[in-house]
Amino acid sequence: MTYSHSSIETYRKCPFQFKLHYIDRVQKEEREGIEAFLGSRVHEILERLYKDLLHTKLNTLEEILTHYNRLWDKNWNDDIVITKKNLNKEDYHNLGEKCIKSYYSRYHPFDQTTTLRIEECLDFYLDNERKYHFIGYIDRLDQAKDGSYEIHDYKTSGYLPIQEDMDADRQLTLYHLGIKGFWKDIHKVRLIWHYLSFDKEICSFRSDEQLEEVRKETISLIDEIESRKEFPSVESPLCDWCEYWRYCPKRRHYVKVEGLPANQYLSESGVKLVNRYASLKNNLKETEEDMEQVKEAIFTYVKQENVEVILGNDCQAKVKIKMEAKFPTKTNEPQKRQQLDDLIKQSGRWLEVSELNTITLTKTIESNEWDSRLITKIKEFQTPTESKSISLSKSGKSEN
Repeated sequence: MTYSHSSIETYRKCPFQFKLHYIDRVQKEEREGIEAFLGSRVHEILERLYKDLLHTKLNTLEEILTHYNRLWDKNWNDDIVITKKNLNKEDYHNLGEKCIKSYYSRYHPFDQTTTLRIEECLDFYLDNERKYHFIGYIDRLDQAKDGSYEIHDYKTSGYLPIQEDMDADRQLTLYHLGIKGFWKDIHKVRLIWHYLSFDKEICSFRSDEQLEEVRKETISLIDEIESRKEFPSVESPLCDWCEYWRYCPKRRHYVKVEGLPANQYLSESGVKLVNRYASLKNNLKETEEDMEQVKEAIFTYVKQENVEVILGNDCQAKVKIKMEAKFPTKTNEPQKRQQLDDLIKQSGRWLEVSELNTITLTKTIESNEWDSRLITKIKEFQTPTESKSISLSKSGKSEN
C-alpha cells in the first residue's frame, strides 16, 4: 500500500475512517466544504502566478484577481457545504481575495528565490528495502540566494498555529525526506508555511536527527496500521466534516432519524429504547428485571443496526460491546487457575506478572514479548467473554 501524509493523519484521527477510505475504498458522499473549495481556488491562483513567472510573465494583481473570480464562478455549485451559519458564500469569496492581495503585496515582484518545482509529486520510499512507499505533493520548491532550498506550503485556514506546532509538523518533514535525493547539494532546507488569511509566514528547520526520528515514527505507524485487525471510530470536532456519516457506528443513528417529524422520531425503535432506559435510570422504583430487559434490547438493537450511539428524546446512549479474553479465577475455576499458575511458574516468568495478576498477564501476552509457544499454551486458559456497557449523556435532540 502507498501511504501519504493525508492517509497517516486520517488513521491517527479516526482509524475507522481510514479503513473505509483507504482499505475498503468505500465511495464517500460528495460533500465538498466551502473551506476546501476556497483553498483549491487560492492554490490554483498561486500555481498560475508562479508558472507564468517561469516563462518570465509577471501577472498584475488585477489579472490575478480576474482569473480568481473566473475560477470561482466556473467551479462553484450549490452542493458546496457551508457549516458556519454566520458566514455565506460571499464572505469566503472575499476572504480568498484578501489572501491573494496580501500575498501579492508581500512578495511582489517575486524575485526573492528561484522557483524549481510547482505542485511537485514526491514518490519515494522511507527505507532502503523499498517496503514503505510514500507519496506527497509540494506546493512549491525554491532555491534561495544563499543556496539553501525551501519547501513552501499554502494554508487558507482560519487558525494560526504557534511556532512549536510547526517545529513538530510531520507533513513537510516527510517532504524534506522526499527531496533529499533530487540533487547532491540539498543540505540546508527551510520549511515555510504561508498562512494567507493572516498574511503570516512561519519558517522551521529539521536536523538530520529529527528527520530520522520522523522517518522511524512513520514506519512504526505504518507497521501498526498493517498489523491492526480492528479500526475503531473516534469522535472529534472533525466529525462535522466527515463524509462517511452513514457508515459510522457513532453517527449512523443520527443519519437514520435526522429530519424525522416528531411523531415518527419518537416511535423509532432505538429512540424508544433509549427513552425507556433513561426513564428507568431516573426512576427510584425501577426493578432490576425491567432494567435488564431494556438493556438487552438495546444491545440487540446496536448489533442489528451496527451503531454505537442511539439518540433519545433529550439524551443519547453510548453503547460498548467488545469481546474480552478472561482468565480463570481462584473463586470460579480454582482447578483450572492452579494449572495456569503452574504453567507460568515452570516457565520462569512468574514474577513478571505479579503473582499472576490477570490484567498484567493480558497486557504481557498482547505485547508478544514472551515465547510464542508459551503464549499459545496460556491462551488455552482464556475464555472469550462479551463485555457490554451503556452510558447516558445529553444530546441536542430535545426539540423532538
